Amino acid sequence: MAKVGINTGSSANAGDGSSLRTGANIINANFNEVYDLLGNGTTLSVGIVTTDNSGNAYNLKGDGSALTGLTASQIPDISAAKLTSGTLPDARFPAALPAISGANLTNLPGIEGISTTGVSYFNHLDITGITTFAGNVNITNDQDLVLADENRIIFTNGFSGVEKDAIYWGDTGQVLKIYNDTTYSRIVNGTSGGLIVQAANDIYIKPQGGESGIDIYGDGGVVLYNDNSAKLSTLGTGATVFGTVYSSNGAVHQGICTASTFSGNGSQLTSVTGGLSEVDQWYLTADQTVTPQVLTYIGTNAARAGTANGNFAVKGTGMTLTSSGSDRIWSFPSTGYWQVSYKIMGDILTAGITLNYGWKMTTDNSTYNSHIQESYSQFDDTIGGLIWNLSGSNMFRITDITNQKIQFWTWTSGSAGGNYKILGGNQTSDTADSAHSASGWNFVKLCDI
Repeated sequence: MAKVGINTGSSANAGDGSSLRTGANIINANFNEVYDLLGNGTTLSVGIVTTDNSGNAYNLKGDGSALTGLTASQIPDISAAKLTSGTLPDARFPAALPAISGANLTNLPGIEGISTTGVSYFNHLDITGITTFAGNVNITNDQDLVLADENRIIFTNGFSGVEKDAIYWGDTGQVLKIYNDTTYSRIVNGTSGGLIVQAANDIYIKPQGGESGIDIYGDGGVVLYNDNSAKLSTLGTGATVFGTVYSSNGAVHQGICTASTFSGNGSQLTSVTGGLSEVDQWYLTADQTVTPQVLTYIGTNAARAGTANGNFAVKGTGMTLTSSGSDRIWSFPSTGYWQVSYKIMGDILTAGITLNYGWKMTTDNSTYNSHIQESYSQFDDTIGGLIWNLSGSNMFRITDITNQKIQFWTWTSGSAGGNYKILGGNQTSDTADSAHSASGWNFVKLCDI
């Protein structure tokens, strides 16, 4: 009820105020309301008595620094707008607070120096500066650990064991770990499945100072280096070795191996073929007439064997035959040791003619000096009408294909009017019907210098 007062009249003894009975009833009514509010209607309660939002009465007891007698449901809601400054002592809160969600909190400043014990959970954590984790950091539910703006993870705890400061994927020590043991940096796979290093294209493994070690090219080969110098390169058909290949006793080498030098014991090598790089054959396609007592260079009607009859194919580049006036000059395609053999068929139709046949070489592509090397044979036909066969072979060391060249020549002496020719193609004997093969030359490169 509203507070009721006693009417004391307009003045003393005026007779217009409340009577004694009326005044006593007003006093009793006011006290009854106070006792009902602060007690049980008969006795006052200890402390302050009030009601909660639902109208339930409860007492506030104590000196104000530690009020008791309250439950969480009896504390009325307090607007956060009224919490502006100051500190709430721990004693003002119940023993356990309900969980508080910060999902709707915005514009919160960064918190410097968070220190937690036990297990702490963060839905989203942005870190600036140095952060120390004393325990395990678990990233769960397929979440990411993102390092932005050139940030790093640095382990600075020191090394009390060979695997103390390590990054693990999977259960500790069971899947993959990266660590440093103060001597080596290690990538260790803990399973039996093996370790795969894969890239979208090429992979480069570099030792000290960024030197080349192993280059692995996508859709290509692999190059192995020694002290930054390539030593082996794989090919689609084998491998190329740069330098010397060493073979110890018992070693077996298979496949294709190309190198500048081989050394060591090759007794265990199998399926090794020497192989000739240059083989060429030429012959006279028609007779070449020789003027008596005049030096004549042979080759006017020369052609590579196989050009006409198809029974021979040159291996390599082959020789080159050029003409300079009456000269016939043969050039070698490459340097090396060359075996040159010849077979010359001649027909001496006049008695008393002596035949000379040989070759000359130049070392300056100009002067063909007969004193360098010269080989010849002599045949006397005192009867006339003789078909003869002359064969020979010589080895040449060619070191300069530009200046070292060769010529083949013939010379007849005796009767100035003698008749003599070198036979080409297939010839029939003057005295028989049997065919004879043509005059010709074989050029074979035996090996490099």
